[in-house]
Amino acid sequence: MAQVSAKKAATGSKKAPKKVAPEVSKAPDKTRSYLSQEDIPAYELDEALLVPKALLQQYGGHPSTPLDVAAAMDLTPTSGKFRMLCGASIAYGLTSGGYNAAEISVTDLAKQIIEPQEEDADLAGKREAIMKPRILREFLSKYSGSQLPREDIALNVLKGMNVPADRTKQVWGMILKSAESVGFLQTIKDRRYVNLGGVKPPVSGATTTEEDPATESSPEAQIKAMVKTVQEPEPSAVALESRKPSAQSEARMRRVFITHGKNTSFIEPIKELLGFGELIPIVSIQKESVAQPVPDKVMNDMRGCGAAIIHVDGEIKATVNK
Repeated sequence: MAQVSAKKAATGSKKAPKKVAPEVSKAPDKTRSYLSQEDIPAYELDEALLVPKALLQQYGGHPSTPLDVAAAMDLTPTSGKFRMLCGASIAYGLTSGGYNAAEISVTDLAKQIIEPQEEDADLAGKREAIMKPRILREFLSKYSGSQLPREDIALNVLKGMNVPADRTKQVWGMILKSAESVGFLQTIKDRRYVNLGGVKPPVSGATTTEEDPATESSPEAQIKAMVKTVQEPEPSAVALESRKPSAQSEARMRRVFITHGKNTSFIEPIKELLGFGELIPIVSIQKESVAQPVPDKVMNDMRGCGAAIIHVDGEIKATVNK
């Protein structure tokens, strides 16, 4: 018995080795490195102005197809540079209609900047345009009347505005350059302050035209020459910009087709509910047309909608005679 208990004591003293779970390497945190152009445009204001300038100088300011606008800028309509310039122009409020729209048109704001009719109207227009993108507007408004922060603090503030960490320096530089170009920055005793009331912006040193052959050429040649100086956008940004739905697609997704039979009492309540979501109800029976047979008209209405509400009711009862 003593031997058995000794063996038990010996075996009991040996603890089974603990199983250590293998370390799982954490996937690197991939912060989104793309910002919507409504947040921060891919190009500066002067570069985005090339789009409305092409429309005003080549087509008299009339709405034109993306193909025509691209041709005026000596770009292919499917190129990344053209797509991103169109998006930047929209972000600044200079044009409506992107590269995939039926047509691109110039806004009154762009006309005010390019063809001012009053003194300093162009400067006022540029200031308005720069305050349209979200990041530019929020950052400059935050420090309005105050001293600009140190760069490290500014980068942290931009992170808080959902700017990816790998883009903060680039966005910070764009904010400074944009604000300075329209006189939003005022220097007092070697310190810079944000003044949204505006001061006279610094005059660029390159104001002479002797060394710039583009100034002596036609407006068309000037635009094409300036477009060539615009940097190519990042491929990842172009890819994400291309996924954005067109204006026609967005309009279609807001339209909801409502089917019905003889009972139409439910239509008005449904239309009211859709109205709360800013959706557009489409009811075919309310759009009678002698030019189209009813089935064709219904199908055309359905194809123009992104969703449907289908109502099925037992309106016809079949009886069997015994």
